[in-house]
Amino acid sequence: MKRMAYPLALLIGIALFGGSCGDNSNRYSAVGNSFYRAGKALYNKKKYSQALEYYLRAAEEGMPEAMNELGWMYKHGLGTDVDYVKAMQWFQKAAALGSSAAMSNLGWMYHKGEGIAIDDLTAMNWYKKAADAGDATAVSQIGWMYENGNGVGVDYHKAMDYYKKAAEAGNGEAMNNIGWMYQTGQGVKIDYGAARDWFEKAAEHHSSDGALNIGLMYEDGNGGDVDYQMAMKWFQKSAAAGNLQGMNNIGWLYNKGEGVAMNGPMALAWYKKAADEGYDVAINNMGWMYEKGEGVSVDYQKAMEWYKRAAAAGNGAAMNNIGWMCQHGEGAPKNYAEALEWYKASAGAGDTSAMKNVAFMYEEGLGVKKNASIAADWRKKVAESATK
Repeated sequence: MKRMAYPLALLIGIALFGGSCGDNSNRYSAVGNSFYRAGKALYNKKKYSQALEYYLRAAEEGMPEAMNELGWMYKHGLGTDVDYVKAMQWFQKAAALGSSAAMSNLGWMYHKGEGIAIDDLTAMNWYKKAADAGDATAVSQIGWMYENGNGVGVDYHKAMDYYKKAAEAGNGEAMNNIGWMYQTGQGVKIDYGAARDWFEKAAEHHSSDGALNIGLMYEDGNGGDVDYQMAMKWFQKSAAAGNLQGMNNIGWLYNKGEGVAMNGPMALAWYKKAADEGYDVAINNMGWMYEKGEGVSVDYQKAMEWYKRAAAAGNGAAMNNIGWMCQHGEGAPKNYAEALEWYKASAGAGDTSAMKNVAFMYEEGLGVKKNASIAADWRKKVAESATK
């Protein structure tokens, strides 16, 4: 739950040097301009299928901004099915006409392997082209590549330099990432005060992650006392900006009665908001609420359905919870062998609770023959995980 979200590439980049990555629709025909602006207005109203039609018309008039936004819509399935091939094609067309935002989006697709094999070197090349064309998002992404060693060696100093350059251009995600480096001591001494300052700057520049991370600092007491009410305030700001982790964390505070009166139905409602948008942690939490009867009546069938959705999204905690239900016969007869398989899958995803459960199954001979040696190996894995 408590991790910094990976920064998203922006639909329209922020110009560093007055480049062509913003709205330059005035450079095109009156017809193309009218189509583009109509599409943008519809997009902002979330009328995506209609926006798509107008962007197509604007693209036919040769507008790279419209081409880039078409790529974005195909990439995210807005007004159409997700289609990475078409997204790539539109980004390439826009990039060929000088759209730095499209160049940055191509870098993202190669970096994430969307519709194509992951290729960090090609991603870096596109980010550099976009940065040279004045796109601050791309500059921030180059910083991310250096921070995480994607396509280059890890270099925190270079990462900070790129983040600061992007931050000077007003990029909120770069400000957030600078805050993260100060909070975690990557290339600099840990400085919670500086971290909070940068997170606040990020939030002021519309970074929902910046608002989220301030909330997490208050929740954890980093740089001061634990303050759940302030955590709630900042989680609400991040949620208002669409941050799914912020929504989930509001649910968590209501669920546990931290800083607010305990309210199971309210917790459930917030978890569902995030779950409906595909946030796997919230999906797992929905399963927990139905399994334990928190904010809703106990319903093992629904709990299992939510857990399996989260597990399908790679959530290790959900896999462990499925194992627990199989082991204890919640909603179905006990099935130790199936429980063990789910525990192992969860352990493979790094869940230490699942590792303990695998060890227990071998110690007790549940779903497998007793084996003290294998159990000891799993206990050792738990200990090793604790030191990482």
